[in-house]
Amino acid sequence: MSKIHGQATIRIDGQVFETEDDAELMVGGQKNTGRMIGKKFNHSQTTIPSQVTCKVPVDASVSLRKLQELADVEIIFESDIGTSYIIRGAVQENDLSLTGGDSGGIVELLFKGEPAEEMK
Repeated sequence: MSKIHGQATIRIDGQVFETEDDAELMVGGQKNTGRMIGKKFNHSQTTIPSQVTCKVPVDASVSLRKLQELADVEIIFESDIGTSYIIRGAVQENDLSLTGGDSGGIVELLFKGEPAEEMK
């Protein structure tokens, strides 16, 4: 039986952030768009940014202001299956909102940056 991806560790400029298990990586890079022109199929390519979405807990050691303003950072997305991706020049784009209650105490970060590179 092979193990498949389940959890990720997120590093932002080397600092490990505890995240919920639903961290998501979109690698970015070349995106193909195809369409028919007459009876012939054609395609074009565009470069799209990578994207990392993760949820982090907020305690007294976390500055929402600093998280919201993160820019030009390096993100490493490490999967529990041993693969890692690095994203350079990333910026945090979400407007951060902190709530309480049973599902509170968590903020969702959304980073976009250069296309992710697989680390060997």
